Amino acid sequence: MFIAVHEQRHQKNWELIVVSGHEDQQEHEQYALVCAQVSAISVGILNSIDQQCPNSCELTMEDGFVSIHVKESTPLLQSILETFVIQLDTVAQVNSKTIKIEKVEV
Repeated sequence: MFIAVHEQRHQKNWELIVVSGHEDQQEHEQYALVCAQVSAISVGILNSIDQQCPNSCELTMEDGFVSIHVKESTPLLQSILETFVIQLDTVAQVNSKTIKIEKVEV
């Protein structure tokens, strides 16, 4: 089991961030803890975008899936997305076998 993170930038601006994967089985407590961390970070970031930058992104959150697709970029939105990426990178550094991050520059 692993969580995949796809991050896409264009001219140094975040355009798309997708997080997918989920582990909810009790027997894999290590993975469940990582999923809880990623879920908490994701919910916080989506709430922040929704409240501080309304209508700037297409936001999707389903079980085991988060997608942020930028429609209208602002410096505040880019700062929020950079914070999201830093938080995911921090979790990935400690859990490199559980989270795989793919960064794409287009």
